[in-house]
Amino acid sequence: MIKPLSKAILIGILGALIGGSVIYVAMAKYMNKGQELMDASAITSTIETLKTLRGGDTKHGYDLLETHLDQSIIMFSLPPQTKEGLTAIEAAKSYRQQYPFKESDTNVDNAINEVLSR
Repeated sequence: MIKPLSKAILIGILGALIGGSVIYVAMAKYMNKGQELMDASAITSTIETLKTLRGGDTKHGYDLLETHLDQSIIMFSLPPQTKEGLTAIEAAKSYRQQYPFKESDTNVDNAINEVLSR
């Protein structure tokens, strides 16, 4: 027979486990939606760029790719947490040194320079 105190502790532990599971599932769905929105945006942007390049407007195509790169760089406003993130930022730094690009918005340029200057 389970003592009343042990039963209360057991119920508390089960409640915490169930509550934690519910929170985990909700967070996983939320994060998946965020990833899905980013992937949808990447698909749309890639299609627009490909159509532009296939249509012969290479200058505009390059500008779209440069802007997409800038958007990806800005996502690293917090320092990278993985080796892959660090490698990507180093590659972006090297690329931007070789091929400077200015956005029409100086705030965007400042944010990119801040990320790349670390």
